Amino acid sequence: MIEAAEGRAKEARDKAFYDASVLLQTYGWDQNSDVRITTIGKIIRLLISLQFSLNCLRRLQDAGDEVWSELLLPGGQNLDRLQYLLVHELVTKTGFVGSLFAAIESSLRVYLKHVDPSAYSGHRLQTRKLLRVLLTQKLSQAYTSDFTSVDFLRTLRNTLHSNGVFHPPDSTSATFTFRGSSYTFEPEQRVNFAAWELVIDLADEMRQMSFRLARDPVILNLHPIVLDPWATMA
Repeated sequence: MIEAAEGRAKEARDKAFYDASVLLQTYGWDQNSDVRITTIGKIIRLLISLQFSLNCLRRLQDAGDEVWSELLLPGGQNLDRLQYLLVHELVTKTGFVGSLFAAIESSLRVYLKHVDPSAYSGHRLQTRKLLRVLLTQKLSQAYTSDFTSVDFLRTLRNTLHSNGVFHPPDSTSATFTFRGSSYTFEPEQRVNFAAWELVIDLADEMRQMSFRLARDPVILNLHPIVLDPWATMA
């Protein structure tokens, strides 16, 4: 399972690198500062980091007694290796999902701030509404399905950060349709669908959305440089 996830991460990484190359060659944006291309750059760095972590997990999974003994884990015997690996996998998954949403949210905030400063100011502290306003009202078309994907990622991030339990403020369930499948978050229940396949598919979906938005006429015609303050951060 880890080996398959590692392969999917590499594939998603290469697609993101290709999209970034197309944008760079077509528009000549500064890949170190312009949000229209740094967004995909942040996704690339996160996927590379995920590749590293999955590679480490796979190697530890197959490692012998000598490698495990060098880790000097509590208990000395290191008999319960599976539990160590499962926790490491959970930490990796939670960190990746959180970092992915942070990267996307930061870029979408930059877009709305440039497209409609007053709308950004009015919704600055309301993340979901800010994302919905930008993606469904302020661009050349309504990116409704992209908003659904981002909101799904946001909800999954919030849930994983609550130890995998969904705590909605209104105590109601939330259902998302993503790539032909339906996912339901039930109040005060732990999610059981955050598999690596879904997580990496969400990263790939964010890559596709970022490529689409960069070429939207409204965003395309912004100032020569749309500065990304978080360009060097994932």
